[in-house]
Amino acid sequence: MSHHKLPHELWALIAASFCVSLGYGVVAPVIPQIAKSFGVSVTLASALISAFALMRIVGAPLASLFTSKFTERAAYMLGLTIVAVSTGLCAFVTNYQSMIVMRALGGIGSVMFSVAATSLLIKFAPVDMRGRVVSYNGAAFLLGNLCGPVLGAAVTHFGIRAPFVFYAVMLIISIIVIGFTIKAPPAADASGANTAADEHVTIAQAFKNPSFKAAISSLFATGWAIWGARISVVPLFVITVVDKSPAAAGWALAAFAAGNALLIIPSGRCNDRYGRKPMVLIGLAIIAGTYFTLPFIANIQVLCALMVACGMGASLANPAQQAIIADVAKGSRSTGVVSASQMAVDVGSMIAPIAVGLLADHYGYRPAFTVTGVILCVALVWWLFAPETLPKNKRNAGDDLNTSELIEPNHVTGAIPVVREYYIRKPRH
Repeated sequence: MSHHKLPHELWALIAASFCVSLGYGVVAPVIPQIAKSFGVSVTLASALISAFALMRIVGAPLASLFTSKFTERAAYMLGLTIVAVSTGLCAFVTNYQSMIVMRALGGIGSVMFSVAATSLLIKFAPVDMRGRVVSYNGAAFLLGNLCGPVLGAAVTHFGIRAPFVFYAVMLIISIIVIGFTIKAPPAADASGANTAADEHVTIAQAFKNPSFKAAISSLFATGWAIWGARISVVPLFVITVVDKSPAAAGWALAAFAAGNALLIIPSGRCNDRYGRKPMVLIGLAIIAGTYFTLPFIANIQVLCALMVACGMGASLANPAQQAIIADVAKGSRSTGVVSASQMAVDVGSMIAPIAVGLLADHYGYRPAFTVTGVILCVALVWWLFAPETLPKNKRNAGDDLNTSELIEPNHVTGAIPVVREYYIRKPRH
């Protein structure tokens, strides 16, 4: 059995993920408020979110090209710098047009460092620990997103634009952490854990792999269901059909986060022990079942229990999908493969709010949620015929690895494993 310690570079990436998500959690609630202060409509205020997502999609190929031509470290730091500058300037813009330009630039920077971060995780993570590495990274992201809005309430006492300055500072801290920590690629060890670090898999080669095609379908489906429909339409369903209390939607989203947190670390370990495919299948089945059941719920307590289950399903599927992309990419140079996977999530999360919203407006919530469940089932069926990506000789490795072996107190990132709650990416901001 393997006894890998996680390289300190991974802890630095995890710490940077926490800083980025914390800053985004602080700033996200005030973005619509800033937009409304310019006197624009709700639609135009929402366009600030869409502009960010759209530019992530448009910028993904450019991020892949830049990362391939230069280095992951350069792309990561440039992406963070773009987001830091554009976010900092948001604190000083005086009109809506300038704000939407800054958010669009932020989307380009976001996808650049997201692609680079994933490539660096592939580079430094031992093959037999990719599942748990992804789950630790996701845990840091989730913790930042959970703490961000709470901290944001305190930061806004200094003014409605203060959160933008705070986010810029968090990004600068991340740049410093990565700048001092990520120096050179890891050397291959005797077990060959990182011998694939310099392999290059093209998009064309990846699409010949049935597991990659299945992963693209499931990433699109989870982007649709988790980052699109759940955030945009489920809260409306809660407050218009289930419970008209303004706090009800918040309880539903909090229940999802709680479900995420319950299984994220066990999910990462199961990924490395039993394989990625079982986790994806179980996760997709749970999420699909959630959406098929939602229209029949009329009690907020039952709905919250259902959302806990949905969060648990997401915590099974998302780390497994990220680990699959890492398995298919093989080396950190396969940035096109990484960017394609992120585009799948972004496209799903961008289309879903519009498509599901139109269905709900014209036909009701039942058809809207049923379509979401069907999309998840299509991905699930696709996965039934796709092969496992984790080699059998890499399974069960590291089962006797203790938490104490993973924590390196001498590093600033050593406290992160204590958190152990989930993400998942999109992280993406």
